[in-house]
Amino acid sequence: MLLNPWILAGALGGVVLVSFGGGFAVENWRKGAEIEKLKGENSLLLSVGGKCQADVRQVREAMQALKDETARMKKEAEEAMRQAEPEVIERARTITKIKTLPTVKLDMQCEAVKHEQVEYVRRRGS
Repeated sequence: MLLNPWILAGALGGVVLVSFGGGFAVENWRKGAEIEKLKGENSLLLSVGGKCQADVRQVREAMQALKDETARMKKEAEEAMRQAEPEVIERARTITKIKTLPTVKLDMQCEAVKHEQVEYVRRRGS
């Protein structure tokens, strides 16, 4: 009878060792599968991240090109305004002159229009 409890204890110990060993093996297998899954996700995220960085770089380059073009167009517009300034001043003088002219009598309006047309054509020719 003494032998039976020892055999029983030994068998029980063996079963416990095999159970723990099997549990650790299954756990290691699960962790290995999880690690492989995470490695796959990581490589996917790295490739997507690289594409995102390239897209951000392209957007920044496009924005810089737009800023450069805007600055160039602004300089051209300022130069055009400077060149148009004498004509603007001349037209403002003409408008002021026209506004200060006296009202033409009804019977003289045709003559006034003819005179204005002649003046306009003369100015356009020079």
